[in-house]
Amino acid sequence: VDEKNIPALSEFLNDNARVQLQGGPQPVEFLLDGVLSVRGVTPALASELEAVGPYGSGNDEPRFAIVDAQVVKADIVGSGHVRCILSGRDGGRLKAIAFRSADSELGLGLLNAAGRSLYLAGMVRADNWQGRNDVQFMIEDACVAK
Repeated sequence: VDEKNIPALSEFLNDNARVQLQGGPQPVEFLLDGVLSVRGVTPALASELEAVGPYGSGNDEPRFAIVDAQVVKADIVGSGHVRCILSGRDGGRLKAIAFRSADSELGLGLLNAAGRSLYLAGMVRADNWQGRNDVQFMIEDACVAK
């Protein structure tokens, strides 16, 4: 985590712990393997992650948090998938998708997230299409950064 983002991450974790201790709604639990910036999600990283696969029982696919991302564009594609273009404070841009989420709280949140900073949880995957080697973030969960 970039040193300047530690206070925001700490506040986020403390807020979730406080909700759990007060008996409020239980947040979804994700075990994370690392924290990335938008610019940190690169084709080289996706290639390195593919090299340590295959993933499955006993070798879970690494899951990451992306901090301080903003949705530049979000739309529905295919059978209810939400496709996004993310930007980061670091100037990076990143393609992302949340599968089968258009009618869920996650999908609706992404579709209406313009102007808000988000924390995202998901996986980094290579996106090789029509001869272009790129990267995509597979969004599993998101929340507004406080």
